[in-house]
Amino acid sequence: MAEHSTDRYAALRRSYAAQLGPTMDAIRRDWSRFRAATDLEAAERVRASVHRLTGSGATFGYPDLSDAAREAEDLLAWITDDGRLPVLGIDRIEASLKTLMEVADSVEHDPEGNVRDS
Repeated sequence: MAEHSTDRYAALRRSYAAQLGPTMDAIRRDWSRFRAATDLEAAERVRASVHRLTGSGATFGYPDLSDAAREAEDLLAWITDDGRLPVLGIDRIEASLKTLMEVADSVEHDPEGNVRDS
């Protein structure tokens, strides 16, 4: 029975990892929309997506993904209600999003090699 549960969990991890590409594509697209036109709805979609990754990464055995998402989420909180950012904020946010995307890419391409207990 435990082997069946382990197989199911591995399948869930692979499914989770496979959806990271589309999730990262949506984050990139929405971040670009925010940067091009101070689209606050797009910024909120980025924040919400990153927030979900903060929790779900560790749940599926990818604490590095959760950590990278948490860093990005904390920095995204710098966006004010009118879309302004501190001068250094944009560079730090974009660096954290880049790190998040690199970690997600690693998980997506080798989901079993990136699993560890949180």
